[in-house]
Amino acid sequence: MSLSSASVALPLTRGSLAGHVELTDTDVHPTVNDTPYEVKARVSVAEILDVHRELSALRSHAPSEITDPHFAELMRMSISSSGENTDDLIHDHRVEAVLPDLRRFYASGSYQRELAHSLRVINASDPHAAFAEVPYYENYRKLLAFEVGGTLASVNPRPQRVLMIGCGPMPITLVFLSEMLQCEVSGIDISPEACTLARKFCRTLGTDVTVHETDVLDFYAYEQFDVVLLGASVGLDKELRLRIIKHLSEGMASGSALVVRTAHGMRRLLFPQVDPADLEGFECQYLIQPMDRVVNSMIIARKT
Repeated sequence: MSLSSASVALPLTRGSLAGHVELTDTDVHPTVNDTPYEVKARVSVAEILDVHRELSALRSHAPSEITDPHFAELMRMSISSSGENTDDLIHDHRVEAVLPDLRRFYASGSYQRELAHSLRVINASDPHAAFAEVPYYENYRKLLAFEVGGTLASVNPRPQRVLMIGCGPMPITLVFLSEMLQCEVSGIDISPEACTLARKFCRTLGTDVTVHETDVLDFYAYEQFDVVLLGASVGLDKELRLRIIKHLSEGMASGSALVVRTAHGMRRLLFPQVDPADLEGFECQYLIQPMDRVVNSMIIARKT
C-alpha cells in the first residue's frame, strides 16, 4: 500500500509534521439511506440553525421518510464549500451554540443507519453481496487505503496488532483492516448493543476479530497494539478528544502509530477538529485533508 495515488503538497516544516497530503476529488456521490443528493455550493448561518431546529424536533433518528431529508440536509452542508468564509461561519457564536447538538444528532443518526445495515448483512442469504451494497462501502475502503498506506509507509511497515476505537454496530473498518493487513485486529466500543452486533457482523463475513466492550478511557492495554485508530465520533467535543489522546499517549508503546480521524472545513459541523499540534506525546507524520468531500480528514502520528 502506498500514497502514490494522492497529490502531495509541499512538506510542512512547522513543529514535527512530516507532510500534508490532499486526496484528489472523485465521482463518488454522497447518500443518506441509499438516496444520492446534490452538494450545496454555499451555506448560511440561517440554514444551519434551520436544520438544527428540524433535527431537534425529531423523536427518533432511525432511518425513515421523516428523518432522512433532515440528515441529508446536514450532510449537504458538511461537504459544501463556503470558501474563505468557512472559519467565520463555523465560529459564528450562533453556530457554535448548536454544534454540540448537531454532532450528537449526526452520531445518533449514523449509529441507527449502521445498525440497520448491519442487521441487513447479518440476516442476508448472501452476506458478502449485501455488504458490498452498503452505500458507504467504497468510501470506507478508500479511507482505509490511505490510512493503512500512510501508516505502513511512515510508521510501521509490518504491524502485528491493530486496534480500532469506536467500532460501532457495523465495523467496516475492522473488516477492511483485517483484509488489508492480514494481522490481529481488535475493536472497542462502549455500547453493548454495538459490540454484540459487531461480533455477529464480522463472524457472518468470516472475519476473525476481537471486540471489547469498554470505554476508551477505561481501557489500559494500548501498549499491546502497533497501530491504534481513533474513530471520528469518539469524543464529540474537542476537550474530550484531547483527554482521550492524552490517555492514549500515556498508554501506547513508543514507536506505535496513532491514526486520528478528524475534520476540516464544513465537516466540523459533524466532528470536532483535532490538529497535529494537539497530539502531545506524538510525532505527526501526515495530515491528510481530502478534497474528496465524503472522506474524513486524518492524522497519522508516531508515539514518541
